[in-house]
Amino acid sequence: LPAPAESAVASSTDSTVSSHAGSETILLVEDERAVRGLTKVILERSGYHVLDAATPDEAREIFRAHADAIDRRH
Repeated sequence: LPAPAESAVASSTDSTVSSHAGSETILLVEDERAVRGLTKVILERSGYHVLDAATPDEAREIFRAHADAIDRRH
């Protein structure tokens, strides 16, 4: 497929980032280190504070320690 025009990519990226920027704290649970790392970077670049865990047990410990900060709406 042909690549989209440079200006189309820039404008769609700008509107996506600005409409989805956040400041909440998210608990990210993912056992694949590479996937967890990339997801964390993407979320942090979008303004979120990310607590990450590799296992459910680790996630429970982090949740107990940071329950007041983690956004539970989703």
